[in-house]
Amino acid sequence: MPEQSAAVSQQDERLPTQQANHFALAVNAYEFLLAFGLSRVSMTPTVMGATPDHHTEWVATLSISPVAAAQLLKILEANVASYEEKFGKIPLDPNFKLTHSR
Repeated sequence: MPEQSAAVSQQDERLPTQQANHFALAVNAYEFLLAFGLSRVSMTPTVMGATPDHHTEWVATLSISPVAAAQLLKILEANVASYEEKFGKIPLDPNFKLTHSR
């Protein structure tokens, strides 16, 4: 895999870590706004049994410049390609749909 930057590997161990499995993106002329969340399903009891209740707990947002977004894209492309060479193709969720906001 492409090497991590020295700055990341030397970071303070106390940096918070979050898990995310749900993402949202908004774009304007000055920044890319990325939201990270945990999408969960819980069962809500009803008279007829239980029904699934889908909700997302948003855990973090990140605002980056268009230049940083383009660099992030290159980093992710290189690392996904390297990962797939080493471990095999990453299967996408069959329900995943790429949507664009206008």
